[in-house]
Amino acid sequence: MASTEDPKPGAVDPSITRVSLPLGDTIEERVRRDLAASPYLSLRCISCEYHEGVLTLCGDAPTYYVKQLAQTLALRTEGVDEVANRIRVATPLD
Repeated sequence: MASTEDPKPGAVDPSITRVSLPLGDTIEERVRRDLAASPYLSLRCISCEYHEGVLTLCGDAPTYYVKQLAQTLALRTEGVDEVANRIRVATPLD
């Protein structure tokens, strides 16, 4: 019987198309390049660190949408099994 549980937050969604790494690129380099290529300029300031399948994203984002977009871009990368999204969303009082 198949499980009806939702996947844990940050886990790879099987519907996401994975992007293979070019030769010589590290996972961190590929994710940084994908974030920098986004039309959302705030993604260029997001840092990432990779260790044993888990990519940790850090930095500030102006909205929750941009925070989620960074996570989605990261999960597309081959080798990333999970994302620890530590991006902080700025509030009007920040």
